Amino acid sequence: MTFATELTADSPVPWADPGVAVVERGQDLTAPSLLQAAEAFITHAPSSRAPLPALSPHSRAQLSAAGQWLIRVVSQFLRQSHVGIAAMTPKANIPRPIADMGLSPIERWQWWMCVQQSPIGAALPADDARRLNAGEVLSRAWHYSDHRADMHPTILVAPIQMGQRLIGILGVEVEDERMAAGETMTLVRAVAKLAAQALECEHLAREVPRLSHKAGAAESDNRQMKIMLSQACHELKTPLTTMKTSVQLAERKIRRLREAGQLPPMVDESLAHIDHLLVMANRDINQEDHLIDDLLDLARMQVGKLEVTPSPCDITALARDTVERFHLIWPDRVIQFEAPTEAVVVSADPYRLVQIIGNYLTNALKYSPSDCPVEVRVRVEQEFASVAVRDYGAGLPKQELKRIWERFYRVKGGVAHNGSGVGLGLGLSICRMLVQLSHGKVGVTSSPGEGSTFWFTIPLQPIRSVPTPMM
Repeated sequence: MTFATELTADSPVPWADPGVAVVERGQDLTAPSLLQAAEAFITHAPSSRAPLPALSPHSRAQLSAAGQWLIRVVSQFLRQSHVGIAAMTPKANIPRPIADMGLSPIERWQWWMCVQQSPIGAALPADDARRLNAGEVLSRAWHYSDHRADMHPTILVAPIQMGQRLIGILGVEVEDERMAAGETMTLVRAVAKLAAQALECEHLAREVPRLSHKAGAAESDNRQMKIMLSQACHELKTPLTTMKTSVQLAERKIRRLREAGQLPPMVDESLAHIDHLLVMANRDINQEDHLIDDLLDLARMQVGKLEVTPSPCDITALARDTVERFHLIWPDRVIQFEAPTEAVVVSADPYRLVQIIGNYLTNALKYSPSDCPVEVRVRVEQEFASVAVRDYGAGLPKQELKRIWERFYRVKGGVAHNGSGVGLGLGLSICRMLVQLSHGKVGVTSSPGEGSTFWFTIPLQPIRSVPTPMM
């Protein structure tokens, strides 16, 4: 067994010892001086003076270095010359002495065997381990070797714990049995707790640089991932745009051929079937286009670059145009539109408003039966314009109403009546962010079996007053 180098009262300590200095200055251990020493004991751990190995709190190497500092402070604090610290091996309850002072080489082996009540390198007796884990201080009768046979001191063994885990034991030798009771035992228990706090401070002080480096590396990885995501989305956009243009050109040519007439019935029927396939392909391309747009917006959100470019625009006209466009995409669905007859001017990004209304409408059409109408309503409410999209689908349980605005969240058990149902769970999260950037609010009202109404509000464009001309 290799022990740490013994420290005596004259041994140099590689760190400044505020805890020792405070105690040495005071003649009596009064309550104020004890509190002052305890604070110095915890807050001035050795890592603030010299680097130690970056190991876990229960590591022998760490405690061997920090332990040399601790036993010097504990010895001065308790006015006892024989002090030792042992680290516990995880799960095995085997104490490993890592620092002591005031013991001769002959005494050391016997002293630690008395502390452990077992051979060096063996586990603590089960009852002792249980009591120490419960926070008790144990008392050992100690008999010196022959040349000090007249002395019969007592060794107090206190647990050093971090949380509920026993990470070490503190052995303190007192002169006689009377000192081993009452206030002395309470003080030793308190000092063991201070030792645990000092070691934890030591551990945390060394963890900060490591965690900072880890956080920096993670941030760098995230930044690279976001850049790659953005680049991938842009690369996907180019062929998708080409596909979309080709499909639309094919649709137009087929329709012109059919409108020209004089086609054999078989050819006309085949062209009608091809036209239907092209409509389905165009819808799927639009779906993929929306997914890529959502991924691009997500990448922008993560780097804080999701922006809106506000300008005065008529939200009624934008909502009406969006509804008409969806009539072309969903020709078999009934979409009812209600809005004021006059323009409702707001200060917002018109492209983003169309994106929000389109997302609400897509969800309403997808998650409601084909024979149920969808309603789009624009209203003026005090200083805000509100847009609401109502469907008559299955509705949402109460516990889902807040979570649906989270990124990547999809309602459990949600069944798409129309369309593929494919989505990333980003649309509503992006809508909320866009509305917030426009100084508005989002919300939903829903009940199971009664459908849902998704809404958002946008501030109206302030009306500038025209100054009255001077007469």
